[in-house]
Amino acid sequence: MSTRTAHGGRRRGTILALMTVALVALLGITAFSLDIGRAILAAQRAQNVADAAAVAGTSNMVNDEPATTLARISDTISANNAAGSPAVEWSPTEVTFFDSGQYVEGYGTLSAYEEGVRVVTRVPVEYYFARIFGMTGTTVTRPATAVRIFALGSPICPMWISYETDRQYGDQQQLLIATGPDDANIPGSFGFLCPRTG
Repeated sequence: MSTRTAHGGRRRGTILALMTVALVALLGITAFSLDIGRAILAAQRAQNVADAAAVAGTSNMVNDEPATTLARISDTISANNAAGSPAVEWSPTEVTFFDSGQYVEGYGTLSAYEEGVRVVTRVPVEYYFARIFGMTGTTVTRPATAVRIFALGSPICPMWISYETDRQYGDQQQLLIATGPDDANIPGSFGFLCPRTG
């Protein structure tokens, strides 16, 4: 056997070994990214359900006992679990109620007629491919906070009406946000829907 043949065989063996290691690493990274993708989707689902539950929790808090609000949150999470997967978990002990004068992170101190609720949801994610690295899974946790302000007295709808409007007191008129398709981007006077930052 010549020296050239021996070196060529070793070189091919080394290249083949490196290609095998690279292929195994590439497959491992690809498989691991699938588990990470599952965790990202679970996090989005947990956030969506937490958002819905927090909004449901503030739907009528001024007249509710905490048990009624918790029941509304539970119903919302159950309805979302029935409509999709993965299953979202929550605990009543992780629901926080805010009253006027209390500070809400990311919002500020609540005014006299504001109330809020914070809901925390969890989605367990079982890993399949990351088990190779000794990781069996994780639990994704997402919070959501909703704040609501209540007006006293008669229900009102803030709006602007042109002084040219020719109506008598008591006449009915349909009020539209836009006068035609070209005006579809008129924002209107819905200031009560804007956050404090504008």
